[in-house]
Amino acid sequence: MAEQTDKRAIGVFDSGVGGLSCVPAIKRALPHEQIIFFGDSARNPYGSRPEEEIIKFAIEDAELLIDKGCKLLSIACNTISGVASESLKKEFPDIPIVGIIDPAAEALAKDFAGKQIALIATDATVKSGVYQRLLKEYGYEREVPAKGCTIFVPYIERGETGPDFDRVIKDHLGSFIADAKADVLILGCTHFPFIAENIKRLYPDLMLFDPAEALAAKTKAVLKEKGLLSGKKTAEDIFLCSSKSEVFDKFVSDIKQTV
Repeated sequence: MAEQTDKRAIGVFDSGVGGLSCVPAIKRALPHEQIIFFGDSARNPYGSRPEEEIIKFAIEDAELLIDKGCKLLSIACNTISGVASESLKKEFPDIPIVGIIDPAAEALAKDFAGKQIALIATDATVKSGVYQRLLKEYGYEREVPAKGCTIFVPYIERGETGPDFDRVIKDHLGSFIADAKADVLILGCTHFPFIAENIKRLYPDLMLFDPAEALAAKTKAVLKEKGLLSGKKTAEDIFLCSSKSEVFDKFVSDIKQTV
């Protein structure tokens, strides 16, 4: 009997351009799947908004992708994953939904059990405490210092991340990095991999953890478990944004050229 396949797209979404940092990992893990990406740059950043507003926006984002026929939703946004995952699963019980934080925490606890982990994320993600809770559930025994860095997101959305941005990072993170004494820093906002080079330049001894690979692996596992894998890619990826910009177009162009 031929293996069942499902040609419908995967929906990937974020509060802005940040979620594009996860798309290459998802494409590598699932080369036969079509991706429909949506970034809500018009209402970005989510990370400084009240919880009820984040949930409302997340449901609207998900509805957009479900209306386009997506078979699974992959949340490439730590803020939405931390604040709205449960609400999304209740609102859309028939659609598999994969958040980025749970698989990231599982991978971190497994791979860095003996290391000191610290977190930078949006203010909402830090306030939720979800990384600390899940790391503890997966067996990580140390405290996880965390710093809200929503301030970085508008710079990344505007593409203002050259060497001059190093000063903004240092002013905001300098004392935190010194006090945390971390071996591993979680880039707990999908915008932050776009400034990884800046952070490496300032803190070369710090290991950076990008949750994108963990999200991609979990997305693949859920598709396989649900019998939703596509055997062959039959449609091009689609990239949507609520407020198109040169930065969004550049990131999409880079993805198409490198993956």
